[in-house]
Amino acid sequence: MINIIRQAKEKKKDLILICARKGSKGIINKNLRKVGKIPLFLHSVNIAKKFKKKYEIFISSDNKKIINLSIKQNINTIFRSPNLAKDNTPEILVWKDALNVFKKKYSYLPKKIIILPPTSPLRNHNDIKKCIKKFNSKKFNLVITGYKTNHNPYFNMVREKGKFVEVVIKKDLFRRQDAPNIFNVSTVCYIISTSYLMKVSNIYKEKVGMVEIPIERSIDIDNKLDLYSANKIYDKN
Repeated sequence: MINIIRQAKEKKKDLILICARKGSKGIINKNLRKVGKIPLFLHSVNIAKKFKKKYEIFISSDNKKIINLSIKQNINTIFRSPNLAKDNTPEILVWKDALNVFKKKYSYLPKKIIILPPTSPLRNHNDIKKCIKKFNSKKFNLVITGYKTNHNPYFNMVREKGKFVEVVIKKDLFRRQDAPNIFNVSTVCYIISTSYLMKVSNIYKEKVGMVEIPIERSIDIDNKLDLYSANKIYDKN
């Protein structure tokens, strides 16, 4: 009876999700490639473990090696179906699948999900804390991370139009400083309300907030040059 009362008083945990499929066009077995001495996906795991008192950690993967290494780390695993592991699979479907697995395991839905993509191994603990703090202000359905870019569609970016090119956004601007600030979305962290996620197909639909992260921690590994750069930055820290 005492145990039942204690469990009832325990606060239900939210979900940290790490999506680490085996397929990648830019780098073969990307999520198993190393930055420093550990695979990419384990960098996300190590950050997630800093929040394990309040969050259940799940890894979704179609790679048996990633699954087995995750089990050794005492991490919940989801062996992702081939239909959810294609190059063109919207990741929002993977998030929703993880929610269904979570609900089957714990008999409730978390209020929010933190997604920590493996491709941002240079994030730190405080980056995630800032995102959580912003989300917990209860003003947002989704909190993303981003960094300022020099490639501004108001000033110095063009697109093809037949044989010619034209500026992406036509506006009488002659100095980059006069253009609105533009940010690249990074893969450092996403935090999304479960109720919002379950009813939308486009996560950017409404009430999206952003935490700015320094560019040196925002690298998103997509090709061998990104991986090389990440290792150089990691070795200096």
